[in-house]
Amino acid sequence: MDSFSTLLLDLTGLFLASRTAALRPVEAALHALRPDAPGAGTPDQMAAAVAELARGLAAEGRFGEPQADLAAAALRRAGQAVPQRASLPALEAQVIAALGPLPELEPLAALALAVARLRQPRLARAAQVRMAPEAPILEARPDAGKEGTLVTDVFQSITGLIGNNPFFAEFQKQAEEEKRRMGRVNILVAGKTGAGKSTLVNAVFGEAVARTGMGRPVTQDIAWYEPPNLPVRLCDTKGLEMEGFQATLAALEGEIERANASGQFDQRIHILWLCISEPGTRVEEGERAVARLCARHGIPAVVILTKAIGPRAFQDTVKQEIPEARQIVRVLAEPWDDRPPFGLDELIRVTEAVLPEARQAAFIAAQRVDVERKRKRALKIAAGAAASAAGAAAVPIPVADAAGVFAVNAGMIAAIATAMGVSLDRDSMLALAASLAGALATSAGGRMIAGQVLKFIPGIGSLAGGAITAAVAGSTTYGLGYGFTEYLCRFHAARGHMPEGDELREGFRKFWESWGEKEKSPHA
Repeated sequence: MDSFSTLLLDLTGLFLASRTAALRPVEAALHALRPDAPGAGTPDQMAAAVAELARGLAAEGRFGEPQADLAAAALRRAGQAVPQRASLPALEAQVIAALGPLPELEPLAALALAVARLRQPRLARAAQVRMAPEAPILEARPDAGKEGTLVTDVFQSITGLIGNNPFFAEFQKQAEEEKRRMGRVNILVAGKTGAGKSTLVNAVFGEAVARTGMGRPVTQDIAWYEPPNLPVRLCDTKGLEMEGFQATLAALEGEIERANASGQFDQRIHILWLCISEPGTRVEEGERAVARLCARHGIPAVVILTKAIGPRAFQDTVKQEIPEARQIVRVLAEPWDDRPPFGLDELIRVTEAVLPEARQAAFIAAQRVDVERKRKRALKIAAGAAASAAGAAAVPIPVADAAGVFAVNAGMIAAIATAMGVSLDRDSMLALAASLAGALATSAGGRMIAGQVLKFIPGIGSLAGGAITAAVAGSTTYGLGYGFTEYLCRFHAARGHMPEGDELREGFRKFWESWGEKEKSPHA
């Protein structure tokens, strides 16, 4: 068998052997399936895009080979029977026979048909000259059973309701809304040079956000640090030394007044962290002045006694000399000789209590010290989503309630990810959407659709279907939220940071496979 003919079974080889005009139906179908994706570009890039999409159809196609799964998924969605054993050319011949005559096709079917029409005439010509490739016989994995079939039906129905890319489109919308709703917390970090501001900031937020040169200078005395994946902005001042603090204060007051005049809460400074080195046992005039300045503008102040290895009595001195301080916290941010760090958890508790309520969630999401506080917020989100999902599922309208339950779950996962401080860049959002779809497909999707089937029975059937589905939807939703939160907490405990990209997709998949509480009541 000629190596060229073998290439006809390879997607990249097939596309490279095709004219640009012949590839246009493939490109159009790809664009319809992924309207927000960049253009397909060259034939090999187009082949890679088709292969990536086809790999996501493995559970539906069940052959374990992307091109065969694409053909099988298109046939199943069109209501066609798919053989248990078949070669790729045989499957594509069935695609052409079954889908070719149809006047209108959904984008996935259009893509499978376009690929099949590219390959079949080339295979026919190769056969005429006795160079047809030997296509292996593929065997579909056994049917996952009723639950697996019903789960597929759920997602097909949802696809028809909310677009060709339901998981990512819905999740992206929900994630962006959660980020907008949470906003960012703006913290003014002030103190003398050497007071340990950078060490403190990095210990709390887990990123080198205080490295020299990373800030956005406003004046020579002020810079803003804005880590891209955290809901926090840090306003850093030049050291409050005696010889220069008046210039720093003037620049700071100008920045506060500018932010206040904008009328936007997101632009205002929400809290002052005033860092004073405890071993120095002295409060400077610049430190007192910045506390008074913030008090005049309604900015709450927390005094942080850094490098807390000095005399405890200094705390009383600070209380007398800086009466504007809402709280005073002793912190040792990194080990000192044989003394372990302490005080960071107390700083988190105090800061949350002092901050305006509208920015408490952003601060808890940004900090990495107290994961239990993140967890409590996440489980509250899961409990609320469970109630919403039960309400959506109880609506006696077949299929529409499934879309409602999916939307609730998408919003819940987005909200939990935001509350836990997970990066929501595009790669992570794609990973989260894939995790959401997979988790739903392997939990109670079958029972959810079974409840909807009961709704077709008049009278008692409608009520029973609604009640059963509401109970399953609520427990499934909370189970998913609880499990996702537990995975994030365990990952953070092991790695010291939240997962991103493939860490999310693969890590959560493996966790979910063995997770024993896929259905759970918020009150359990």
